[in-house]
Parts: sequence; C-alpha cells; structure tokens
Amino acid sequence: MRVYESIYILQPDLGDEDVDGLVSRINKIVEDNGGKILDIEKWGKRRLAYEVARERYGIYIFFRFEAEAEAVKELERNYRLIGEVKKYIVIRLDKKELARLEVEKKKQTEAKAAEAVEEEKKKQTEEKVAETVKVEEKKQTEEKVAETVKVEEKKQTEEKVAETVEEEEKKEEETKTETDEQ
Repeated sequence: MRVYESIYILQPDLGDEDVDGLVSRINKIVEDNGGKILDIEKWGKRRLAYEVARERYGIYIFFRFEAEAEAVKELERNYRLIGEVKKYIVIRLDKKELARLEVEKKKQTEAKAAEAVEEEKKKQTEEKVAETVKVEEKKQTEEKVAETVKVEEKKQTEEKVAETVEEEEKKEEETKTETDEQ
C-alpha cells in the first residue's frame, strides 16, 4: 500500500454535525476499499484563493491515508458525486516525503515530551514555592503568637507589679496609720 494525502473543500454553510458526517462518510469510503486513515485535520472555514461555485469561503479537511490505487479511484469518484465537496486533490507521497514526515513526527513527539518535562518541573517548582510560603507564613504566625504572648506576659507582669505596689502602699499606709494612732 502507498501513502496518500488529500485535501477537500466543503460548502461553507455546513454545520459541525454535517461536516463530521461527511468526514466519516469519506473515511468509510477509504476504509471500505482496504485503506487505513493515518491522520486527519479539520482546518475549518477559510477564504478561497478564487471563487468556486460562487463561494468565496470553504471548509478545509486534510487527511493522510494508506491505500491501493483502486481505493484512490473510488475516493475521487465519490468526491465528484458528493455535492457538498467543492474541490479536492489527492497526491501520493514519495519516499523522501515519507521520511521527512517521520522526522517531523519524531521532532513533534520529542517537543511534546520536553514540554511535558518542563511542565512537570514548573509544577514541582510551584509546589516548592507554595510549601516555602506556607512554612514562612507559619513561622510568621508563630512569631506573632510568641510576640503576643510576650506582650500579654509583660502586661500581666506589669499588672502584678502594680498590684504589688498598691498592696505595699496600702500596707505602708496601714502601718503609718497604726503608728500614728499609737
């Protein structure tokens, strides 16, 4: 089997469900004729380079598949029969292009893996920062509590000293009063 790419343009006024239905219908044509879908991309609604059937826009669908020549003939016949398909092209990929696609796919896989590693590092760093912030907040809270306790103890000590001073003054007054009475 050989590898092919195809791009077809659908009417711009089709809804998402209609587009999905046509895509699955076309994929089924390839698969029913012994082919295998490798990749599919919905490029969406885009402006055409020139007017086609009085339309300036179209919905682009790209897909890559493996198939025999008979399946490609059947696919092209169905493209012509399906009224919603305004334009299409099917090309066979040569060995150089296949090699280039494999290298590109490998690079994309490596880039995704590197991105995942970076994301994991970022997540770990954020967790460490959050943990450090929590520890710092806890430390500050403990310091505030300790400071509050010290202030409270100092206040209580001052109150006790004041009470003791008052008691001493009362005793002195009583003693003075007693001595004055005698």
